[in-house]
Amino acid sequence: MKVAIIGSGPAGMFTAEFLAKDPATQVDIYERRLVPFGLLRYGVAPDHVGTKAIGRQFERTLTRPNVALACGVEVGTDLALADLLARYDHLVLASGSGPARLLPLDLPQVQEWTGLDLLRWMNGDPEVSMQPGAGIRRVLVIGHGNVSLDVVRLLAQAGPAAPTAAVAAIAEPAARWLHSLALEEIQVVGRGAAAHTRFSAQGLMELQDLERFVPMTEAAEVAETEGAGNADALAVLRSWAGQVRKDLRRPIRFGFGRSGMLGGGFVPDLVVHCVGQQVARIAGWEPMAWIGSLQASDHARVHAVGWAAGERAGAIPASRIQAKAAADGIRAKGLTQGPADAPSGAGPQRSSAAQV
Repeated sequence: MKVAIIGSGPAGMFTAEFLAKDPATQVDIYERRLVPFGLLRYGVAPDHVGTKAIGRQFERTLTRPNVALACGVEVGTDLALADLLARYDHLVLASGSGPARLLPLDLPQVQEWTGLDLLRWMNGDPEVSMQPGAGIRRVLVIGHGNVSLDVVRLLAQAGPAAPTAAVAAIAEPAARWLHSLALEEIQVVGRGAAAHTRFSAQGLMELQDLERFVPMTEAAEVAETEGAGNADALAVLRSWAGQVRKDLRRPIRFGFGRSGMLGGGFVPDLVVHCVGQQVARIAGWEPMAWIGSLQASDHARVHAVGWAAGERAGAIPASRIQAKAAADGIRAKGLTQGPADAPSGAGPQRSSAAQV
């Protein structure tokens, strides 16, 4: 059986890992970038070295004799989707996330970035270039998810006395900028209620031991507990309610149920939008829309994982679960009539771990 995977981010690599356990299955991975691993390489916070270590697991997958990787190949430009359907029994769309979303704000003199682009810049992504201005003192972070927490944690450790471990893995231009910062206040706001955030409790607790900042919430905004969709995170947020600064640490103020993102006289110098990403398109199509356009005979041979399947959370553990389900479904369907007439040796050459 031959399977093509478009995208070598976590969802694509986990799918390849599960499929490659069967030596009779040939797995060919096509990656638009010149290096693999997508979100894991460029989107994970640079100080989360434990998460980034998953890359070693992916490197081992690439050493399997039945796995091949082709980088620098953009499906839709260098290869047509229809051609891949003709050459493979199954096609897995794992194209990842596309551009990040921005909320419309009337702040013409304020710099606005997305959280994902900021993390990509810190990770040295060659496709992201930022020119941050000087004199940033107050930062507004919009969004109640873990990307927001990553941005807050990294900014809160910025400054001339930033911990070595916090900046060791950050790309040089971003590290210089972080070193120059002297932030006075960070606010984290969103429209949703405190009981229904997408924060992880662990991510929140990582903010409790910061040297120069202290997290704070308003008691009235975190009081509701009935029907809490994220009780663990809510418990941490409630523990910060009414917290009073007893030292020189600066505030990280969390706000909930805010229809207007600004308030209390807070005027930011920088706004970081962490309100999700769009799904990356392939050949101009959103992956699920393209699957829906196929004839029934081809529809069963195309699968989507991760962001391509509309996975809003984008969490790496969730990608692994979804990838296993996709691999199990592919194995259950087995061989098809798709690539029967395809020329042999049509896939990419196998890449060694040293090449990635």
